[in-house]
Amino acid sequence: HNIFIDSSSGLLYACGVKNSFTDDAMKVFSLSNPEVPAHLYNYNFVDYVHDVFVRNDTAYINAGNEGLRVADFSNPTMPLALGALTLYTEQGYNHSGWLSEDGTTYVLCDETAASPFKILDVSDLTDIQVVNYTKPPTFDQTLPHNVMFKDGLAYFSYYADGLQIYDVRNPEDLKRVGYYDTYAEDDIIFKGAWGIYAYLPSGRLLISDRTSGLFLLGYD
Repeated sequence: HNIFIDSSSGLLYACGVKNSFTDDAMKVFSLSNPEVPAHLYNYNFVDYVHDVFVRNDTAYINAGNEGLRVADFSNPTMPLALGALTLYTEQGYNHSGWLSEDGTTYVLCDETAASPFKILDVSDLTDIQVVNYTKPPTFDQTLPHNVMFKDGLAYFSYYADGLQIYDVRNPEDLKRVGYYDTYAEDDIIFKGAWGIYAYLPSGRLLISDRTSGLFLLGYD
């Protein structure tokens, strides 16, 4: 489905790898020689991994209907389970997420119609908690796709609701502070903004819309 590279360790995580030769929830590769990536490990503790966020060998694994798993890949051939969130309020298809800079807050997107995004307290990985959840005040079936978390702001590609920006510095008081509707047509599930990138040096935002194309936006 996609990949994530942990630059701290030079490991590449490939999610949902399936072809005529293999069917693995997630594969791990070493990029010590980028021209010849070395396959290290097949992660199959869940049926399928849709997405993953990794920092300093700690992987937050979005396992679809099996919830969220967290594992330590310091030894990539023998990962160590650190925590899990398999049952939680307003649960949907555990799709993607992003970790705060201080490593205590995780923003989770459940890709299920009408499902809100969640703010998780991950300061104790043995006791992950949903602190709060909300969704844009738009059509009932709205749902998030991807998110990036930077300086206390969560930037979402929110399908038919385009770009959505939330201030999550106080998880108990979530505030929508900006939005841009990239999908001008009638609201339809799974149509609209697909991807978000919030880490350009310029501070500008890249939003890709499945119908309308690529948007380069500024936000003050």
